[in-house]
Amino acid sequence: MDNLQLSIIMPAFNEEKYLAQAVKNVHEATQKYNLKCELIIINDGSKDNTKEIAEGLILKYRNLHIKLINHFQNMGIGYSFWDGLQYTKGEVVTMMPGNTDNDPEEILQYYNLLEFVDMVVPFVFNLEVRARFRRLISVIYRLIINTFFGLNLNYVNGNVLYNRAVLMTVKLENFGFLYQAELLIKLIREGYLYCEVPCWLSKKEFGTSRKLSWTSLFRITRGFFRLFWQIHILKRAGRGNKKPIPQSATAKRVERNTTRGQILVEKGIIKVPR
Repeated sequence: MDNLQLSIIMPAFNEEKYLAQAVKNVHEATQKYNLKCELIIINDGSKDNTKEIAEGLILKYRNLHIKLINHFQNMGIGYSFWDGLQYTKGEVVTMMPGNTDNDPEEILQYYNLLEFVDMVVPFVFNLEVRARFRRLISVIYRLIINTFFGLNLNYVNGNVLYNRAVLMTVKLENFGFLYQAELLIKLIREGYLYCEVPCWLSKKEFGTSRKLSWTSLFRITRGFFRLFWQIHILKRAGRGNKKPIPQSATAKRVERNTTRGQILVEKGIIKVPR
């Protein structure tokens, strides 16, 4: 698998009804955009036939280079993503749930933007397909994240396209729902470039709905305060305190523009005060 372009991590917990369709969607999208891809399916402690279905899909979609990782108990979406990341080999990494909630075509159409940035962050532009309560929760959550961590994102829980090299520089400490926000906060605060792109959200025809329970709300709140402590008290991620790694699009753009600036100075186009 030389020059593997893309690794998709697909957490699946009791998704026997929807996993085959989710994998089919990935296959069609990667074929459409001519991306050489691997798919990491995380069977996250499923009690149904998710594991057996995934094993059958490995044989059916050989060009997806599917790997199956089995968890003996349900570890959650953040842990599943981080565990799957350790098995990836692609230049770019994203997460696609095993319940068909998201159309992979919507985010993969922006793949080539990673020549210029290290993260492509999607936001939903047809919010009317979601229930009002869901929209309200999303607005409040986004407002809290932006306010307390100095960001200005339209959405923090989408299927972000990451330059794998910069993603591997992060030490993830929240393995629940908050994991995506933690990754974005730490990478953006370290100065890695990103862009936001609009994505269309279809009305759910397949998939399952994960309801917000008091238990999950408690875990999110606890994770938020842990992240706040890490960022603002322990100072584990600053405003560009570290140099971007050489493999990042950010470093390449800095180098390119620095060189361009030096040439302009040498030609006398830019005057440097003495």
